[in-house]
Amino acid sequence: MLFIMFLSKVVMKRSAFIFLILLLQRSTYCTIDINVSELLYLSHKLTPKVCRKLYAALQFLTYDLPATLTAVEQRISSNETCFKLLAKWNSGTEKWEGKGKSHVEVEHRLRQIGRRDLADWLGKTVFYKLSVNVMDALSDSFIENDTELPVLKLYQKARENDECYWTMLDSVLWFVLIGLIGMILVTLCRIIYLACKKRAAKKNGHEEMLDLLNRENVDSDQETIFDYECVVKKE
Repeated sequence: MLFIMFLSKVVMKRSAFIFLILLLQRSTYCTIDINVSELLYLSHKLTPKVCRKLYAALQFLTYDLPATLTAVEQRISSNETCFKLLAKWNSGTEKWEGKGKSHVEVEHRLRQIGRRDLADWLGKTVFYKLSVNVMDALSDSFIENDTELPVLKLYQKARENDECYWTMLDSVLWFVLIGLIGMILVTLCRIIYLACKKRAAKKNGHEEMLDLLNRENVDSDQETIFDYECVVKKE
């Protein structure tokens, strides 16, 4: 029984871990030049204690680490995995979190906590990706705008992803817009219906008036003929 519980717990953790990776790969736009593979590598190379120290250091906006770093580090839960902490910072939207920032933030903090080897590796990896983008841009001269700087492309891609991000406010506004369009269509249909009805009623009234005039003309003609016959008979 204990073995089954332990196995189910491990499976749940693994499933949550895989789901988090897939979510980051498909729909999360975070730092402009750090990907999931690099976060995984850093989480495997850092011990839990050093990883919590790195996460605490990333929460400060100052260049140098403040004296309150240890207090912030102690408030971080030890149950959180290193990858989850790094992914949380990487995809966060707070001012101190990583969305829209570059690898320089992580590289700087890694040097400050004594992991210069990982800082050098991260910098070389990111610049290698940029060099690959430069070579691709130079080799393909038949496609427009491929001569743009790779860093500019990364910033443009992050901005486009932010513009395409769908929020609850967008859904509410769309529902309101659809409702207004529906009300306008119903109002137009009602106006057209009333106009047609009024026109039909006016046409019917005009026809009735013509019939009435025709009947009066016929009656007057008949009276004239009758009077004429009476005069002829008297003569």
